[in-house]
Amino acid sequence: PLFNEPASARRAVDVACLLHWPRDAIEIQILDDSEDGTRTVVDDACAEWRERGVVCNVLRVNKMLRGKARRTKAAALEYGRTRTAADFITVLDADAVPGQDYLEKIIPYFYDERGERRSEIAVVQPSVGFRNAKQNFLTMHQAFKEEAET
Repeated sequence: PLFNEPASARRAVDVACLLHWPRDAIEIQILDDSEDGTRTVVDDACAEWRERGVVCNVLRVNKMLRGKARRTKAAALEYGRTRTAADFITVLDADAVPGQDYLEKIIPYFYDERGERRSEIAVVQPSVGFRNAKQNFLTMHQAFKEEAET
């Protein structure tokens, strides 16, 4: 999901499209509710990835939500969910930078040792790291707090 984040938009699209997963089994949805230059950044980035053979779709969430009282991330995610047939959905915020092997690490949790789907597993929440943990006191505090809670 994106909302007026031109500085993060290109990286967010690139990070999602670089995830290691069979290309015929992955669909990237960029849920963009932006009202600024982010839209152009997203459109250009997704077009480049489509030229490389990646399914990268931009969903303009604000069209669906226009006039509604609640233009929220939850509403945007539900909009995207109803427009995919995917068995698994991964949500990455615009500032998230998971490793390219992220899906290869996460998806196995949904299967048992025989390769059968585990019905008791619905969500997997990985730990969060901070790229800028040593930048200043605030980022150090956030990283320390996150680490202490996991």
